[in-house]
Amino acid sequence: MEDALLRREIRRLADELLPTRVADPAALPRRFTYLYGRMAEQIFRLVRILAAELCQSEFKPLAYEYPISEREGTRPVVLRTADGDRVRVEGKVDRVDLYEGSDRDYIRVIDYKTGKKEFVLSEAVQGLNMQMLLYLFTLGENGIGPLRHPGEAGVLYLPGTGGFTRGDRTTPDKDILDDQRSQYRMSGMVLDEPEVVEAMELGVS
Repeated sequence: MEDALLRREIRRLADELLPTRVADPAALPRRFTYLYGRMAEQIFRLVRILAAELCQSEFKPLAYEYPISEREGTRPVVLRTADGDRVRVEGKVDRVDLYEGSDRDYIRVIDYKTGKKEFVLSEAVQGLNMQMLLYLFTLGENGIGPLRHPGEAGVLYLPGTGGFTRGDRTTPDKDILDDQRSQYRMSGMVLDEPEVVEAMELGVS
């Protein structure tokens, strides 16, 4: 989809949603209108980044907002504490991607973050920010859809909001994309398996 058409489509969808959230959109202050326009442009840039990322990866989206719970989706893994208590983590995974490997299927978990959150290995070692890793291991253990025991390829955080440090509607789209690639750079943990790493980003070995 060409950029101009994509921008119009995003704005159309946003405009359709706005009246369901705001009683009288026409009465909103100018500042809201300004921020609303920035939001639409932010979504446009994020969609462009997502499209570019998916085009250069052999991992393809398998599910969005996928539930891990006793009631739907995948059953959570039940853990036991040293005292014998039972613990399970339920929630929704923003995106689950699938790579059909040469010997088995692999999945990765993508978590969209609205801030500057990054994956920090030392935090995981200390038992902090383990939610997405638990989701990944749950899907690997209990499966997702028809996939039984897929390989766990990794967890990636994707910043959902990049800055506007440069570029506006008059800036060449290529310059915007180059600038946004650095601001939307993903961080996370990836399986140390050459085939999986190469599938994550074609041309990387």
